[in-house]
Amino acid sequence: MHNDHELVQSHEQRFGKLHRKTGLTRFKKWEKHGDHEAVEPWPHGKSLVHSSQCLGIKVSEHGMIQTFEGPLAVCPGDYIATDPENTDSHWPVKSNYYAKNMEEVSP
Repeated sequence: MHNDHELVQSHEQRFGKLHRKTGLTRFKKWEKHGDHEAVEPWPHGKSLVHSSQCLGIKVSEHGMIQTFEGPLAVCPGDYIATDPENTDSHWPVKSNYYAKNMEEVSP
């Protein structure tokens, strides 16, 4: 039986260590309809699976954004990320993930 350290060591020996590349991404906080041109109103009558952050918020207050993977829900308080190399590429980022993993840089 392997312990966790042995499994990590075995993985590193087979594949090497990787470091995720990071880059600059533009973010804009979305609170309501009209805050971001890529966010459309959530379609009337379409069901919505709420994240724990969105509980208690009316479906009509949510938005929808078209991503390369398909449409995704946008909750008030989410951040909309824009790829600086492809300004047609947007995706929502939950506010708790943003707060934990993102930091502002000066221009």
